Amino acid sequence: MATCLLAMSLSAIAVVYAAHQGQERRSAGRVPQQETPGDGKKPVALWQQVVDTVGDRTHDVVVVIPLAKNAAPPPGLSRWPESGEAFLSPGLVEAGRGEGVTSRYGRFAGVISKEGLESPGERLAYVHPAAGLADREDMWEVTGFGQQGTGFPLGRHAYVFGVDRLYWGLFGLAVVPSLLLAAVAARGVNAFQEREGGAARVARGGRRSRFIAHVWRTVALGTAASCAVNLCALFTDLHVPAVDFVLDRDDVRSVMPLVGAAHLLTLLTVLGLLVVPRRRLRITPKPSRRRIAPHLDRIRSGCCRLFFLALLVTVRGTELAPESTRLTVYLTSLAITMVCAPAALATTLKSCGDLLVRAGRRRGAKTARAMGVLLKRPPLPLTALVSAVVVSIMLAGQVLLWNGVPGDLASQAQSTRERVGTSIVEVSGHASADGLRSFERALPDKAMLLAVHDRGDDGRGNLRVELVGSCEALRELAAPCSTKPKEVTDDGGHRGDARLEEFMRWNSIGPTGGTLTASHGSLAREATGIAGPVSLIVLGSDGASLSVPDMKRLAYRHLSASNSVDTPGGTWIVGAGMSLEASQWALLLSFVMVFCMAAVAAPVAAGRKAVPLTLCLALFILLLTAAGIGEAVASWLASPMDSRAWPTVTINALAPLTYAVAAGAGLITVGALRGKFAQSTAPASIPSREVPVCIAGTRLDNTRRQSARHGDRTSPGWDGAST
Repeated sequence: MATCLLAMSLSAIAVVYAAHQGQERRSAGRVPQQETPGDGKKPVALWQQVVDTVGDRTHDVVVVIPLAKNAAPPPGLSRWPESGEAFLSPGLVEAGRGEGVTSRYGRFAGVISKEGLESPGERLAYVHPAAGLADREDMWEVTGFGQQGTGFPLGRHAYVFGVDRLYWGLFGLAVVPSLLLAAVAARGVNAFQEREGGAARVARGGRRSRFIAHVWRTVALGTAASCAVNLCALFTDLHVPAVDFVLDRDDVRSVMPLVGAAHLLTLLTVLGLLVVPRRRLRITPKPSRRRIAPHLDRIRSGCCRLFFLALLVTVRGTELAPESTRLTVYLTSLAITMVCAPAALATTLKSCGDLLVRAGRRRGAKTARAMGVLLKRPPLPLTALVSAVVVSIMLAGQVLLWNGVPGDLASQAQSTRERVGTSIVEVSGHASADGLRSFERALPDKAMLLAVHDRGDDGRGNLRVELVGSCEALRELAAPCSTKPKEVTDDGGHRGDARLEEFMRWNSIGPTGGTLTASHGSLAREATGIAGPVSLIVLGSDGASLSVPDMKRLAYRHLSASNSVDTPGGTWIVGAGMSLEASQWALLLSFVMVFCMAAVAAPVAAGRKAVPLTLCLALFILLLTAAGIGEAVASWLASPMDSRAWPTVTINALAPLTYAVAAGAGLITVGALRGKFAQSTAPASIPSREVPVCIAGTRLDNTRRQSARHGDRTSPGWDGAST
């Protein structure tokens, strides 16, 4: 397991590099070449880039109008789209299936081939708008496609986080934990080899050599598993789990030498960890340990008190600190909380162990008594187990916080959407008078339309906005209806309608500045036969919810090919998509880190008897409980810096990490079952106490000697270890 994770983590760095280079190369191949005076090239098409959304994720929509029939189309297209047609990428078709995206931009002409996409899962559309719907004045004349380093930025890489952050995330959350897992596993192998030396090796008839062969088979299987995953990525476009990204197999093929070098480096690292003998530490005599124990107990008790104090300061004290020192106070108290967390857990586990021992003695429950001994026995091996799980989840919560927290405006926009929903939709773009009339006629029965006109400022820098529409639509917003513009005030028509309040807030209209007026009239009274800028509001009758995808489809069909349709402040929610995508990657890498920490601390048994399955199940439940506690503490620690309206670090967001803990803790039960099987099949000449019971064939310690040294001759022989 450790070999497989380390090889895959190192290979992932090479694959990320190849994927980034491939995206930039394919994106440069479709960049339009602008017309330059004197170059002798004639324009072949009109080109415009607009942005649209499916859900809350953005994608590019390229509006093209061919001017030369014999010109080569953009990469990925077999031909130029006809008037009213659209080519969509497979990723956009799949993601927008529920929103009817194939009919949003016009007739569906086909899919864009992989050669014209940054990645196989990219969302992209090429649209040739119908006659009268193109904003030709805003379009560029292009002479071809494919120009390195110049032109327009096009593609998903223009909206997502930098690749450097992903490199650091892979190194810190995947490579380092998997390397730690491999180091602890190798230490367990070395410990077993030391015990199997000398005359014991002769008595066991070469059992040490068989164990070494088993270890190398395990290393080979781990390497083969990693190679199998990379081979799958060679022959198919691999979808990365938990994130919306598809890996191009051609990119993986381009870095196969680096992937092979990563596997070779993994084998050399594991070989080095296995060959280097474990340093023999001088065992402190028992009297000296007794003299140090009181000091350790006092230090542990002090750290436990400091933990709760730092936790309180982190959660509540940060809010009371001045704005200039708030971040410093938060980070300092957070660091103290994480450092002192193991001491608090050790104190809690020791207290619980005493209770279990007493309860087990009174009721004769051997499992409860053994669990209590394991919890309280120095040097508290289970403390490392629980601390590794809890602290790693706390660290994962901080990774999610600083990568995925949305901005203040995005949080305010989310609050607006939760308050009014989709009962009000703003539409902006270009339209002619006929287009406005046809758009209004195409609206559903429950929808009403208002036009928003910018009347400039009042000479003092205050914005003036006028709403124009039918009296029915104005009354829907509780606005006055008059043939002459009448101001919307708190004493007039503005009687606490939530939609009007949100509209005024997002258009900077309020007591501090700006004036809103309303008048009855035709929407198209100021429009002409030539398309011009328009701003509209679509209202749901009696607060009914509207379908934003349907509004987008009608806007593309009747208004123009370049428009914006969303709820008030919705563009800020869309802009937070980069942070949300970064949090998905952070959660995926945190899953790997938490699994490695749980696996490193997985208990290993070697004693007189096979480990009781009931005890293993009790430890399994304890680890899951520790995961729940870690998630609750992590969300609480992140609350001072997290958004209240749109929290990033919640128990639900961290819930996938529970599966990582369950996978690592599940090795306990597997180890118990393997131990029972090994003991049942052991030769009669070999004493049962010498049959190793381990998880994944690693980390074996002489627990009998440790139990005797600690004065506990009734313990079942457990010790903290790893896989």
